[in-house]
Amino acid sequence: MLDPDSTLVLAPGARYEPLPYTPRLPLRDPASIDVVVMHCTETPTLASAREFGERVLYPDTGTGASGHYYIDRDGALFCYVEPERIANHVRGWNPRSVGVEIVNTGRTGTTAAIRRWTSPTPTRRSTPCSRCSRTFKADSRI
Repeated sequence: MLDPDSTLVLAPGARYEPLPYTPRLPLRDPASIDVVVMHCTETPTLASAREFGERVLYPDTGTGASGHYYIDRDGALFCYVEPERIANHVRGWNPRSVGVEIVNTGRTGTTAAIRRWTSPTPTRRSTPCSRCSRTFKADSRI
């Protein structure tokens, strides 16, 4: 548990809605954070991402997998795990990173574009973003 005399510092505008197991996640020195990892949710709604985040996947610690922050489709920002705690969101980087999950269509309803990027030989090396004019290049290791 956080020191009762400490001040919890969240991103401006974030609604703090801690996961049930948050107190069981280890504390860390905020100065040790030097990486932000951006994820896209594998489920299509904030509610379904929350439901997944509440699942206990690691019985030895009684915790699950979750980012620290979630950005919903309307831009609303939620904090499920305070940054002073180590969340389980990316193997090998958890102690030094903050995880930010962006709610998207998820893996449900896989499209041809997703299949193209996950196939062994992609047919395209870049794809335009559907929300802006930027083009993102595929990593040759994908």
